[in-house]
Amino acid sequence: MARRLSPEGLALIVICTLDALSTYLFLVMGIAREANPLLRTAADVSPCFFLMVKLLTYLPAIAMAEWQRARYPQLVQTVLRLVLVVYLTTYGALVLPQLFR
Repeated sequence: MARRLSPEGLALIVICTLDALSTYLFLVMGIAREANPLLRTAADVSPCFFLMVKLLTYLPAIAMAEWQRARYPQLVQTVLRLVLVVYLTTYGALVLPQLFR
């Protein structure tokens, strides 16, 4: 039986995907610079390669968390919520200032 994706897992997928798409857009427009050297190299190769590498940085982790949710529901929910807070805080502290220079 297929399990439903948790609201936290879905939120992370949406936020990370929007981050990936907006990052590439900002790179193309020259508004921002990718700080991660691996992702910077991937962006230099091609848009498709950049997005593939970026997706591989978060989708497996979310899938693993969702898989473990059946066994440790409270722990996984707490960890995913913490990850959401840390991700959004980091984005706000490191990415947004680049956009408003």
